[in-house]
Amino acid sequence: MGKKLLFMFFVSVIFYQNAFAKKHFGNECCEEYCYSADEDQEQIKYLSCNTAYQLVKGNDYADQYMVPNCKPVRFWLLSRHGARLLEREEIEALPELVSLRDQIIENYEVKKSAPAKGALCDQDLQLIKNWEVDKNITKDKDEYLTVQGWNDAKGLAEDYKKVYPELLGREYDPNKFLFYHTGKQQMEASMKAFMEGLFGPGVYNGISQFARPKNDSFLIPMKYCRPWAAVVDNLKTSDESAMNKFITSPLFAQMLADVSRRLGFDNPLTFKQVQLIYNLCAYEKAWFFDKPSPWCSVLTLEQVKIMEYEYDLFYQYRSGYGNDYNHHLPCEVMKDMLSRMAKDEEPRVTAYFSHSIFVQMFATALGI
Repeated sequence: MGKKLLFMFFVSVIFYQNAFAKKHFGNECCEEYCYSADEDQEQIKYLSCNTAYQLVKGNDYADQYMVPNCKPVRFWLLSRHGARLLEREEIEALPELVSLRDQIIENYEVKKSAPAKGALCDQDLQLIKNWEVDKNITKDKDEYLTVQGWNDAKGLAEDYKKVYPELLGREYDPNKFLFYHTGKQQMEASMKAFMEGLFGPGVYNGISQFARPKNDSFLIPMKYCRPWAAVVDNLKTSDESAMNKFITSPLFAQMLADVSRRLGFDNPLTFKQVQLIYNLCAYEKAWFFDKPSPWCSVLTLEQVKIMEYEYDLFYQYRSGYGNDYNHHLPCEVMKDMLSRMAKDEEPRVTAYFSHSIFVQMFATALGI
């Protein structure tokens, strides 16, 4: 059986020798690092759920799916969408990032407030100076699938087709293939890209099996679960939540101070500002994984791991083992998988396209 489970939690343990002190700012900052000169750029593999699929999928996936003395007879997939554009709230925050860019340039070239040690190298500073908001990012296209997101979904289908040619290496037949998505643009486009990877260009235009009913809870049950929503709201607002305790910890404050000093600021940037930097680094690497992202140059590997761990805590409760609702919300989809795998009937290939959060919940329900 083939199934796509896209999420796992990374737990990063980071040790700092010096505790955060109010008077951190001096002539030196943090470790010397030049993103542009770093051939490995390991931090781009620690960008939470926006980590580019092409950067982490590996080369031995085919061996992982081959079971000795077994013949694949059914294929069931629950997939998230491919790389998408920003959410509306993130788009609305972009002017602040433009302002940060301008302030960084002023800090380095006018105020001369860059640290003597740990400053941005010339190449990284030039990346930031050249950065502009992508003109494709508009409020009317929030969360739309990107070109790379399309290619990722298409490539995923092609990879599966190589591994399971008996099941997937055939022409489209409505009796043998079932496809569904949640109705949002990035899910529909991801599904069509996946179809293109299986059947070739344009075949999806003649297929009518598309979206689930508008108010259907099958692929987005969390949308209709108020108790779950209350837990998530508390996670964001309560000072006692594990996530907010981490954000207000000395280790996190030290990270904010180091990033700020590296960029030439006299006072620490806020969590929201550094989160915006981290998110743009992740998005831009997902959109153009073979090009450098200026905002990735701002953060060292250890700082990226701290930011990702904050997201790990968030997802632990939003869609992982920290919230009991997360085990139960995917029950209908779990029943669907077990039922289709147990029956010797068509369709033999089933593929659903939903949000990353639901894929995480499904992995939680499986206990992996």
